[in-house]
Amino acid sequence: MIKLITWLLGLLPDSWLANAEATEQISEFISYMNYFIPFDKAIEITTAWLACIIAYFAYSWASTFIDAVKEFLH
Repeated sequence: MIKLITWLLGLLPDSWLANAEATEQISEFISYMNYFIPFDKAIEITTAWLACIIAYFAYSWASTFIDAVKEFLH
């Protein structure tokens, strides 16, 4: 199974970001920005928010589907 997944991933093109390197000035600027804007926490909060939105839509879809099946059976 791992060989199959590795083979399928080998079909994908290489990422253009893999070879990107930041200059020393940009790295220093990003470190200063990270002091004022906690990007790691922002990513965690955004991920949690998206999980909640997905759960809400899944519940909404399931509720609508169950209601439709109940109506069809009666």
